[in-house]
Amino acid sequence: MTKVILASASPARLQLLKSAGIFAEVKISGVNEELPEFLNLPPMQMVVALAKAKAQAVAASFNGDQLIIGADSTLEFEGKNIGKPATPDEAFSLWHSYRNKSGVLYTGQVVIDASTIKPQITWGTNPAQVLGIDDRIPNPDDYADATARDTVARALTYMGLTAGTPIRDITVDTVFIGSCTNSRIEDLRAAAAVFQGRTVTVKRVMVVPGSHQVKKQAEAEGLDKIFIAAGVDWREPGCSMCLAMNPDKLAQNERSASTSNRNFEGRQGRGGRTHLVSPQIAAATAIAGHFATPADLK
Repeated sequence: MTKVILASASPARLQLLKSAGIFAEVKISGVNEELPEFLNLPPMQMVVALAKAKAQAVAASFNGDQLIIGADSTLEFEGKNIGKPATPDEAFSLWHSYRNKSGVLYTGQVVIDASTIKPQITWGTNPAQVLGIDDRIPNPDDYADATARDTVARALTYMGLTAGTPIRDITVDTVFIGSCTNSRIEDLRAAAAVFQGRTVTVKRVMVVPGSHQVKKQAEAEGLDKIFIAAGVDWREPGCSMCLAMNPDKLAQNERSASTSNRNFEGRQGRGGRTHLVSPQIAAATAIAGHFATPADLK
């Protein structure tokens, strides 16, 4: 039997796992008590089961016949609570220790040359509906599968797009550079480099730092001044338009270029049309008024 330790799990989450049939026995312990232990599934089955139950595991490591899973913000490694890594270098060193040993054989290997990939822009209502910036909006009739054809047709109707339209010809009403996903300090530096010495033409452009720490660092580097000079609304950290928070939302049929990571129907406001892009593409689009790359700007 494999010994499994679930670290930092809430009682509600443990009960969820139990009700999902993942654990035969669930012991709920207090903060300072012994960690709950389970004798149940082999390691890989455990990982799959956790995924199906949507348990949010932060890290997993294997120590002999013992599987240890950090469920929240702390890690349990070799029976010792090591907490959060203090620095990026410490985190990298820790994560690097989890890699497979040398000599491991794989059934296959996939190598992708990222330098050959054109900037990607979503055209539909889920992140998988994406094309390169030089492509055109797809035609539902090009899909043999009836379900796929209907899905594409519905997405085009919601997004107000016509098959065959070049991606670069699509204009936007709003540009949102934000979310914890793509508004890190690196992202803001990249966007600022595009905005430097230029002025936005899109009617609403906002930059929302991914955290207070990011905002502080950006202002220390003078990035906020670059944004403001370009006509960008420099905001406080928060969710903002990532999920249509408070007044930060799209109106019916408004279109956005957004660095967030979700573009479902209504995600940024009822009837709003969201295109997911990178910070550089978002900045270039804010200046050009339509989808563009930094290289397109004069």
